[in-house]
Amino acid sequence: MKRLAIAALLFFAPATSTPAQDAAPAPAAGASTCTTCHADAARVPDPAQREPVAAFADDIHGARGLGCHDCHGGRPDGDPSAPDAVARAHDPAAGWHGAPAPADVPEFCGRCHSDASMMGRYNPDARIDQVAKYRTSVHGQKLAEGDTRVAQCLSCHGRHPDGTPRALAHGMRAVSDPLSPVHPPNVATTCARCHAHAAYMHEYGIPTDQFADWSQSVHAAQLFEQDDLSAPTCNDCHGNHGAHPPGVEDLSFVCGTCHLRQADLFRQSTMKVAFDEMGLGECIVCHGNHRIGTPGDDMLFHEPLPAGRAPTACWTCHARAEDPALAASTRMWAGLTGLDARIVAAKAVIHEAGAKGMPVGDAEYRLSGANDALIEARALVHRFVADDVTGAVAKGTAVADDAEALGKSALDDFFFRHRWLAVSLLGIAFVILALVLKVRQVDRRWRASLAGGPRR
Repeated sequence: MKRLAIAALLFFAPATSTPAQDAAPAPAAGASTCTTCHADAARVPDPAQREPVAAFADDIHGARGLGCHDCHGGRPDGDPSAPDAVARAHDPAAGWHGAPAPADVPEFCGRCHSDASMMGRYNPDARIDQVAKYRTSVHGQKLAEGDTRVAQCLSCHGRHPDGTPRALAHGMRAVSDPLSPVHPPNVATTCARCHAHAAYMHEYGIPTDQFADWSQSVHAAQLFEQDDLSAPTCNDCHGNHGAHPPGVEDLSFVCGTCHLRQADLFRQSTMKVAFDEMGLGECIVCHGNHRIGTPGDDMLFHEPLPAGRAPTACWTCHARAEDPALAASTRMWAGLTGLDARIVAAKAVIHEAGAKGMPVGDAEYRLSGANDALIEARALVHRFVADDVTGAVAKGTAVADDAEALGKSALDDFFFRHRWLAVSLLGIAFVILALVLKVRQVDRRWRASLAGGPRR
C-alpha cells in the first residue's frame, strides 16, 4: 500500500536517459492507470493515497503535459481492471520506482533539471545548475553527511498544507506563480517553516528569530507595503540553491549587490581597514542584519540620549567625548539635517506659490537638484570623511537657496499683481461711480428742461 500511495508522485520530469523512457507513451491526462486507480476511493480508500491525483490539477508539471510515469516510470497504459494491474503499473522492467528517499531527492529532480536538452523542451530559460549549487550549500553538505532533516527541493518548492516542515510533492507551482512558496512575498514564510521552528532547529544551535526580525525590517515593508518584488528577502542575501550564511568578508559584497554606491564608498574608507582588523561584519555593525531599519541622519548623533532611546550607530562605538570621530559625526549630522531643513523650507515656499496658481516648474526642477545633493551627501557618510559630506551639503544648500528664491519671486509676483489689481479695481470703481453720478446729473437737467423748470 505504501508503494501505491506514492505511485502518482509527480515532482520533476526525468531526463531522456532514464528507464522510464522505455515505457509506453503517456495517455491523456486523467486516463492513465495511475490516475484511474488513485482517484478511485473504492480501490484506494486512504485519502492520503488519493491526494496526488487531486493536487495534480494545479501542478506545473501537469500543466506542461507531463504525467505520473514521467517521474515514476512504470506502465501507465494498462487495464485498471486486470488482475495484474498493480504489478504491471509498478513493473521495475518499465523503469518504475517509488518516492525517492530524502537524500535522493536532489538527484531525482536533477535528472531533468540538470539536463539542458530536457529543460530546453519545456523552459529554455531555466537554469540547469541547481543540483550542483545545492551540493555547495549548507543544506546540501549536511544532506550528504546523512542529515535528512535539512531542506532539499521539496522543502522549498513543495506544498506545506499544514504549515510544518513536512512537504508534499504534488501541486507544485511555477516560481512566477503568486501561490508558489518561492514567489518573492512567500520566500520568508517558506524558510521560516524550518528556521522559525524552535523544536525543529534545536539540534543545530542557531537562532530562530530571523523571520520575526526581518518582518519588522525596511526590506519587508518595501516588499509588502510597496509591492516591490525586488526588495530583499531570505534568498537575496543567503542564496537559494547554494544557500549559506554570508561570511564577514562577504557582507559588503552581499549588501553591495543592491547598495553599490554605499559599498564602494565604504571600501575606500579607513573604517574598512579597522573593521577587517577587528573581524567585524561591515554593514551589519551599523545597520543590523535581519531587522534592518530605515537609516536616518540621527545615526550620526551622539549627544546624551533621552531615557529609553537606544544608542545611535556612531555613539555605540565612539562614546568618549574626546574621540575625534564624534566631532566628525557631529559635522556630518549638522550638515545633513541642515540641508534637509533647507529643502523642506524651500519646498514649502514653492508649494505656496504653486497653490496660488503661479508657475513653479523651474523652482521645482532646481529643488530636485538639492534633493540629489542630499542623497549623495548621505551616501558619502559611508566614506567617513566629514569634508566630503559637508562639501556635498554646501552644494545642495546653494541649490536649495536658489530654488527657494525662485519660489519667493513667484510669490512676490503674485502679490505685486494682486496689489496693482486692487489699485486698478479701485480706480475703475471710482470712474464708474463718477460716470453714474454724471449720468444722473444729466438726467435731472433733461427732465427739468422738459418741465420748464430751472436748470441745475
